[in-house]
Amino acid sequence: MRTRPAAHPVTVGQLLTHTAGLTLGLAHMDPVDALYRQAGHDVLPLPGTTLEQMCAEVGALPLLFEPGTAWNYSLAVDVLGRVIEVCTGQSLDTFMETNVLGPLGMTDTTFSLAPERVPDLAEIYSPEPDSGRLAVNQELRPTFRQPAEFPSGSGVPGLVSTLADYHRFAAMLVRGGELDGERLLGPRTLALMTANHLPGGADINSFGRYPDDEHRGCGFGLGFYVVTDPVTAGSFGNKGEFGWSGAANTHFFVDPVDGVTAVFCTQVVTWGKHRTPVRRQLRNLVYQAMTT
Repeated sequence: MRTRPAAHPVTVGQLLTHTAGLTLGLAHMDPVDALYRQAGHDVLPLPGTTLEQMCAEVGALPLLFEPGTAWNYSLAVDVLGRVIEVCTGQSLDTFMETNVLGPLGMTDTTFSLAPERVPDLAEIYSPEPDSGRLAVNQELRPTFRQPAEFPSGSGVPGLVSTLADYHRFAAMLVRGGELDGERLLGPRTLALMTANHLPGGADINSFGRYPDDEHRGCGFGLGFYVVTDPVTAGSFGNKGEFGWSGAANTHFFVDPVDGVTAVFCTQVVTWGKHRTPVRRQLRNLVYQAMTT
């Protein structure tokens, strides 16, 4: 592999929009993600690793592309977590509890589950490679039942939560950044976050390093996909709908036009040939059920 110096340094904006040139070890799409895996940054963190160490090690690896020239989902969210720690002098879990989880009353959302709550945690499943039959994922199962190595913004384990808690998060967003008298975001800040930041109004499918049909007709804001063309997206919803999905086929979206939120949680990690279109189907089922 041959490398060259980047023309420009990575910016916080590029981290927020996944255009910084980072990738994921679990992607299995490029020689660069193979380097991530060789460095130990795969599905699970190396034992004893800290967020600071992980970011330093990823920062020493090559970028997938020149910053700002393509889109690729990545460890940028973890790097942003470290930026928060450096800027605030707080650990990411402390910052999140003080500024997000506490004010929103998300009492069942945490990076490290208390021992007495472990029995309440749902199992996580994956299809068996040959048959596709669902089985408990024995690799991931222990990670949510013990203290996290470090608070991860995008990896495993990240935050564990409940439908009720995540609904409060979505309700805050659909109300313009405020819920029950607690304001986390100003309306103009949220409007900026949910605008398409990809150059020239591009969508993820065309600007992505690896085209993703699931997000056709969707741009990307500061942490969310944003529907820019409902027809191209195959959606019954509105332009401006935003949200994101998780590895275990979880999904949430917010439609500020109709004032609708949806939170959908499964515990099935699927990749490759076993991946399902449940997220797009969910959106359309919700909109088809609406009569006004």
